[in-house]
Amino acid sequence: MSKLSRLALLACAACTPACTWGEGGGFATLEEVELKAHIEPSAFHELGPGNWRTDLGYRVQLASAELHFEELVLQQGVDDTSSGFDPSNPPPGYSLCHAGHCHSDDGRLVEYAEIERELASSGSAYAAVVRVPVAGAADLIAGGVLLGSDVLPSRELPSVVIERVLLRARSFSLRGTVHEGPAQVELPEAGLPLAIDFELSAPFQGRAQLGIDRDSPDSIEVDVELIVSSTLLDGRVDWVDPQAPQSEPVLDGLAQSELRLHSH
Repeated sequence: MSKLSRLALLACAACTPACTWGEGGGFATLEEVELKAHIEPSAFHELGPGNWRTDLGYRVQLASAELHFEELVLQQGVDDTSSGFDPSNPPPGYSLCHAGHCHSDDGRLVEYAEIERELASSGSAYAAVVRVPVAGAADLIAGGVLLGSDVLPSRELPSVVIERVLLRARSFSLRGTVHEGPAQVELPEAGLPLAIDFELSAPFQGRAQLGIDRDSPDSIEVDVELIVSSTLLDGRVDWVDPQAPQSEPVLDGLAQSELRLHSH
């Protein structure tokens, strides 16, 4: 054995058990990433998929409901007292940010300035471990499933604890017809056409606790589930007045959605 080979063996023996010969090796390989998105089943009650009874008594027959996605991001926590507040990347405990406020997990609307003060006192921030581009739209009625084929920068995961998952969506669209309603509201026999479209800037986000270390399996599969709240259409939209703004109330309802991470 050459002197150079002996030196290489000694160097690897001095490493931790994660020391590998292969370039880009990690503690675990992220084999598959699957994204599921659907409306909470309780939204449809006894009427069946696509038929929605709102809290005010309207019956909405949905023809389509879609979210167009961009990317999924798995993040680790880092200490950074200098990090500022970014509405497009809400901190844990908050979701969709727009119009000067974010939605808190406890239902409050919290002003940007208050969140900035909270972050300044805690000194917490998050950094991406991997990014997974997600192309396409999910059918929220049938329950769409999308697979991320690329993992950036690598499928080989370092020793890390993934504490948050972000899901960036480009736009939301909904089509349907509004039938029936409260006794005091008269609707055409054929119903009122419903069309809602808007762009999304702030991501969905959810807490996670996935540790990657030398005791982890060699390969990991991740499922991320977005559950759109059954309150999406409750008490918010003025169905009767076609001039009434609809995207803002539905965007507020969309902010109540839940994002979960499962691994196996």
